[in-house]
Amino acid sequence: MLRKIYLPREELFPYTNGWFLVHEQRQLHRRYVKLDIDALYEVACAAGDEVPSRITSIEKLEGGFSKALLMKKETGTEVIVKIPFRIAGPTVLTTAPEVGVLDYVRQYTEIPVPRVLSWSAEGSNPVGAQYDMEKAAGVQLYQQWGGVSEYEKLQLIKNLTKLEAHFSAMSFPAYGALYRREDADGRFEYSTLDGDTDCSTLVRLAIGGSVRSLVRPMGLGTMEEKSHLLRLTQILMPYLDSNSALRHSSQPTLWHTHLHMGNIFVSHRHETEITSLIDFQSLSVLPAFLQAQWPVFLKLPSNYARGLAHPKLPADFEDMDKENITLAREELQQAKLAKAYEVSSYLQRKSAHTAMDVPPVFRELFTRCGEVSDMGVIPLRACLIEVFENWSNLEFSGECPFSFTGEDIELHERQFADYQAWHNLQQLVQECLDTDAEGWVDPRFGMCGGEKAE
Repeated sequence: MLRKIYLPREELFPYTNGWFLVHEQRQLHRRYVKLDIDALYEVACAAGDEVPSRITSIEKLEGGFSKALLMKKETGTEVIVKIPFRIAGPTVLTTAPEVGVLDYVRQYTEIPVPRVLSWSAEGSNPVGAQYDMEKAAGVQLYQQWGGVSEYEKLQLIKNLTKLEAHFSAMSFPAYGALYRREDADGRFEYSTLDGDTDCSTLVRLAIGGSVRSLVRPMGLGTMEEKSHLLRLTQILMPYLDSNSALRHSSQPTLWHTHLHMGNIFVSHRHETEITSLIDFQSLSVLPAFLQAQWPVFLKLPSNYARGLAHPKLPADFEDMDKENITLAREELQQAKLAKAYEVSSYLQRKSAHTAMDVPPVFRELFTRCGEVSDMGVIPLRACLIEVFENWSNLEFSGECPFSFTGEDIELHERQFADYQAWHNLQQLVQECLDTDAEGWVDPRFGMCGGEKAE
């Protein structure tokens, strides 16, 4: 969630978009950004206009991984200055590839994205932190969604899948992050893209990983157990190359993997017209089956059925109480929107639709590898056991290169039941406290009594 704040310059540096239930000082420190505002003004004054124009106001907007400053100029031009927090990752993996993606998408597709006006990925620049400047036309979708009719929502979803079809149509020679060639030269080994472009794709597989939870999960496992499971995964990897289920869904694909209503901009007057997509930070070119997914704002109801099944109210709808009737109607509405996206996706971009049908264990396998240090051995072991038990059904040939004994599986099932109970408890606590894995609390709720845990 982004929150606008009008503040004096010295209050632009600290993070003020919420509280943290645990380790608050540490969390705030990780999101503190010191800037030379005067140097930033000079850069912003010259950005976007032929003649430099004075900055008349500045607002602070903060998300989970970056700070943004909205600067308004005398000419009426609005410039967004985006500064990633340290928790977003190494500087070379945040601003530089985001600029590369934006430049490439603007030049070679019809996908509307912000124009980069000025940027730097070096912390030693005059501003004092990395920054890039971009401006998006229109308004964020969440501001309009409540007043949009069902028909207009369906049209907007159709327009979104048309844009996503452009992502599917892009062809890349390798997996990795997109950089402008001048930013990759002398720093990385890379493959140059075809055509007259100054972009390059960095050959590095960057998959897995997540926001690190400050709540230590159960079943982390020993270093030996982690190493053993990662070795088994490494042994399995060559078999994925010849797997028929993945054969048509592993092409290098660029995709926007966090399309929530704050990252989609629409026209002020025509709400079905998408004017811009924003937030391309940390996006990479990866196998299609790891990329294609439902937009965040189209959360699937628990009883959603893919395919030809038409969404409908439950059979016992007439016997429900008022609260459950309201819930059933909301789920039906959400199911209709999801079905519209599913059908339109199939018509607009069959390759991405096919990638979404890949058995989930393949996606889980890559994700769990990246999380094994933080989330423990149980999720990754569950993936490997599922592969072992369903080797033929997953369209592998020959024999599985590793095995688990009945005793191994029985022990894992007991541990997994405990792990699942722990995970469900974490979800329940987060829902009850309206927080996330880091203990973040919406600033509108404030803090009531007691000391925050450290």
